[in-house]
Amino acid sequence: MSYNKLNISGAQTDVLSWVTHSMSSDEMDMLRNVSRLPCIYKHVALMPDAHLGKGSMVGSVIATKDAIIPATVGVDIG
Repeated sequence: MSYNKLNISGAQTDVLSWVTHSMSSDEMDMLRNVSRLPCIYKHVALMPDAHLGKGSMVGSVIATKDAIIPATVGVDIG
């Protein structure tokens, strides 16, 4: 399965997406905000089931350098 590099206005890091459904403006805003975090390592990735969460997309993979962001680790669990 191939990915798409999303063109998000104002994003500071690449967002690579395996999502096959259309993204809402709220989801795009959330991705823009996450892409601007100074600790992002390389890019943000969206898995096929990604959807709106709180602070970050559920189904996103956000690698960081020298940081741990609790809101990006298991927000949808519990």
